[in-house]
Amino acid sequence: MKQIKYFVFLFLAILVLPTSVLALEEVSIKTDKTDLEVGDEVTVTAKVNSEAKIYALTATLSYDNAVFERIDESSFIKTDESISIVYNDETNKFGIINKSGQIPNELFKIKLKVKKQPNVGDTNIGLANIEASDGKKTQKFTKAIAQVLVTRDAKVGEVVPTNKPNEVKDEENIIIKTFSTKPISIVITIAILLLMVFVMYVLLFKTRRSKKIIIIPMILIAILLVILTFIATKDYKKKDVNNDKTINYEDSKDIIEYLIDIEGKENKENKENKVNSSLDKIYPKPMVNYDANNDGKVDVKDVADTVKHTTEKTNYKVKITEKNNQSKYVKKGKLTLTFKASVTPTEKIKEIKINNKYYKVSYNGSYYSVTLNTPKTPGVYTYKVTKVKLSNKREVKVKLTIKKEVLKDIPYVDMFNVDDEKNTFNFQLEDKDNAFISGTVLV
Repeated sequence: MKQIKYFVFLFLAILVLPTSVLALEEVSIKTDKTDLEVGDEVTVTAKVNSEAKIYALTATLSYDNAVFERIDESSFIKTDESISIVYNDETNKFGIINKSGQIPNELFKIKLKVKKQPNVGDTNIGLANIEASDGKKTQKFTKAIAQVLVTRDAKVGEVVPTNKPNEVKDEENIIIKTFSTKPISIVITIAILLLMVFVMYVLLFKTRRSKKIIIIPMILIAILLVILTFIATKDYKKKDVNNDKTINYEDSKDIIEYLIDIEGKENKENKENKVNSSLDKIYPKPMVNYDANNDGKVDVKDVADTVKHTTEKTNYKVKITEKNNQSKYVKKGKLTLTFKASVTPTEKIKEIKINNKYYKVSYNGSYYSVTLNTPKTPGVYTYKVTKVKLSNKREVKVKLTIKKEVLKDIPYVDMFNVDDEKNTFNFQLEDKDNAFISGTVLV
């Protein structure tokens, strides 16, 4: 009996899995100006003060079309290389893909410009329907509002239309339901665990003759494992939304475009539903391929799931070489190292680790470069490049050794003096690095 209790306890322990909670503060927005006139631009900055991770966020931007000019995706300003923004200028919905999961000090900025003939008065700029996810949990936020005052001079006889502050509304997001194979996976997993417990019990406590009865359970376990592998593989392929046989940020972008209704959901569904599996035919579904995490619905968590998978699971390879024809000799002061690097899959390098210290790099479209302070003492110095940090904050090991010789300062003549009466002259040779070996003076 003790052994049976032990197996029951072990079985229950396996089923108990830790759950994560996405605890985030409110999203806040502020403007760089509160009083605006005709033609003025105002920058709206959004912040989330939290140490929790966000891999994806969706929201609706609210502003008065009678006051501000229409904006597009270029009106959004990225505050970090790891962030991508997708905007639907028809519905004012937008989505953020945060490759690193880390929340920058400023999440994003938006530029709005006052019209030439705007309505005047107070007007609201706001964010509504805000949802964010870390890939496991989804957090909904209350709307964020900033108010500004718009004024303009009236012409003779002109009636200037006054403006009532527009209301920023939270609307209930529509959840697209799909068919999920997760319940099937859970049932099969439980069945396998029960069969394994049964087989172990038979092996430990029954006679040799009775051991023959384990053949059937073993066959069942093998069949169930094959089915579970098939389902797991299918679930993995769900993350490959665009069916290009690679799970990357493009899949995340496709899901977020679907959520904010770019192209229209109906067109997206028709395009995606060209590929159907046998399960899809049995369980008709609207856009089940967008259900990347296989939980039976399409929402911001699917975006976060694919972003997180791409960031954490992708095997990035970086090939880095020093630029050809670079001089091995440098003067004291500043040293610029220039590299050529290729990242597979494609991603930009943000920082480079040289002699156990990270430095930010600049990129001109062909080469990466980093500027360092040279040592004060002349000599040959070795610079070892051991890691790079990508724009999504992933670190990748590399190996590159560069040697540079810091040259001595050139000696120079100082305090030159001529005595005409004595027909003599004297001078002081400044040679801080003892570079001077021999020489002649020509008079």
